[in-house]
Amino acid sequence: MRVRDRPRTSPASRLILRASPGRLLALTALALVGGLVTAVSAVALQRLVDAIVGSGSGLAVGGYAAAIVAATLLGAGAPEVDRYLQGQIGRIAGAQIVGRLYERVGQETGVDRLEDPGYQDRLTLAGDAAAMAPQLLLRGALGLATAAVTAGSLTVVLLGVAWPLAVLALAGAIPVMAIEFRLARLNVSMLGRLAPIRRRREAYRSLICNPVAGKELRLFGLGDFFRHRMLADLDLANRHERDLERTTLRMQLIAAGVVGAMVVAAVGVVARGAAAGGTSAGQVVAVVTAFGGLTAALTGAVQALGQLRSGQQLVGAVDGICAPAAVVETPARPAAPLRQAVRLEDVWFRYRPDLPWILQGISLTIPAGGSVALVGLNGAGKSTLVKLLCRLYEPTRGRITWDGVDLPALDPVSLRDRIGAVFQDFATYDLTAAQNVGVGRLDHLDDRPRILDAIRRAHIERELAALPRGLDTMLSRLFFRDPEEVDDADTPLVLSGGQWQRVALARMLMRADCDLLLLDEPSSGLDAKAEHDLHRAVADTMIGGARVLISHRLSTVRHAQRIYVLAGGRVAESGSHRELMNSPGGRYAELFSLQAAGYADPDDDALEGAAAVPAQAG
Repeated sequence: MRVRDRPRTSPASRLILRASPGRLLALTALALVGGLVTAVSAVALQRLVDAIVGSGSGLAVGGYAAAIVAATLLGAGAPEVDRYLQGQIGRIAGAQIVGRLYERVGQETGVDRLEDPGYQDRLTLAGDAAAMAPQLLLRGALGLATAAVTAGSLTVVLLGVAWPLAVLALAGAIPVMAIEFRLARLNVSMLGRLAPIRRRREAYRSLICNPVAGKELRLFGLGDFFRHRMLADLDLANRHERDLERTTLRMQLIAAGVVGAMVVAAVGVVARGAAAGGTSAGQVVAVVTAFGGLTAALTGAVQALGQLRSGQQLVGAVDGICAPAAVVETPARPAAPLRQAVRLEDVWFRYRPDLPWILQGISLTIPAGGSVALVGLNGAGKSTLVKLLCRLYEPTRGRITWDGVDLPALDPVSLRDRIGAVFQDFATYDLTAAQNVGVGRLDHLDDRPRILDAIRRAHIERELAALPRGLDTMLSRLFFRDPEEVDDADTPLVLSGGQWQRVALARMLMRADCDLLLLDEPSSGLDAKAEHDLHRAVADTMIGGARVLISHRLSTVRHAQRIYVLAGGRVAESGSHRELMNSPGGRYAELFSLQAAGYADPDDDALEGAAAVPAQAG
């Protein structure tokens, strides 16, 4: 396998350029024509004044006046058309950048980067950039083009009348340029500083408004606690922005002072020339108009360069997410049907180098068509092992193989297509009941018979059929079914925890043909009957597929062909239920006996003692 550096390009910039070529061409033409307006006005005004003072012909006066009117109208209308076209291109490019950005996020093989606060901050900045960068780049590039044409044409006018003023204007633009560049860097730096603050603030806002968290917030009186934290972050962000605004005001006043000094100097030069009789009235008007326009054009060019620089830096934030530093040239193999086994060979894992080991030298085999159970106390590493099997993380040491092939050598999409799972922290989607099940197989999202069969096998059909709109009922308290049509009669709702768990099971059963099934505490929220139905459904459906079951209820794993007992990230013992129960002093036998004791005769001493405690009044 060979890795090569990806060339440093800007995919986001290319998206902006290709968003709407026709509109971009029109904008460019408008910018170039707009750049000539001030120069045309200055020359026409000079000729008009000289014609009037010199008693020129009415035709000449009318022609010069018409040229001034046309230039004025063009100058007045061009910015509005420019703003409209920039808005159109910006929206198209922004949508494409957002699409590319989150497509790249979805292409991450695992979830480890999503758990990195630094990555989340960069993702927040990139999301802001998707909205801001197109407009900044367009305004910067087109503003620079307009300013360049304006400055060039007005410099020609000034050189023909008072060349020192052209030199003065160009010299004065240097400090203004330095100021604008500095402000551009400060603005982008501010966005990076505000990203984590905004994320925290949004997290607190979401907690305050979330109906699930709302139960604890009200029970424990946490509303003010999180509101104060949200407001503290808001105040911190406001202080950063106030500091930037003060710096911006101070530096822009300095820039305005430089421009003002140039204008005063220009007026002095022109006035002296007029007093000496070497400058005509028309030339005075032309010089004042041209110098003012040149100064404005140079200032505009500097501002455009600042916007261009800011846009490029923001585009860099998008490219930092979308364009990884290296690409793997060896193509991944598609995962073949599981014929032999999935094996973990001396697997070690920890989430970060500075954190303790979660798994320490795990070796076990999941045979094709066989059933394996993982048991152990909380923190033993059971759920982490499931995440490794799904390639949500890579082992720190050791390897996992699929019929002898290392998992990293397999295409993750094709691999996961052969895996079904119900996670302990399963997702609940703000979708309809049918969609919540159907997303288990996106290519069968509209396959109602298959969805109904999965629902029936998960024993949730009666509850879902009783919903106001049956399977088309929105399972959410946050959204209506159709975002375009608010239907108060169709009040969104959610299910109970056990019902949601069976919906998650039905989602997994959409993959009844998968090769490997992972069940991480699938019955933790179910009653005894629902738990029995779940395991019967899995046994009936997953004939021929390998199964891995994690459960704290050891009665549910006793029929597994092999049970692995994890302790401290290691395999403490393994065997069948009978073998483990016959192992003297074994962990499994101890845990099983402890759970079985909970079903002891209610007349035993402990329960009698508890029952003898009198009820408290009230």
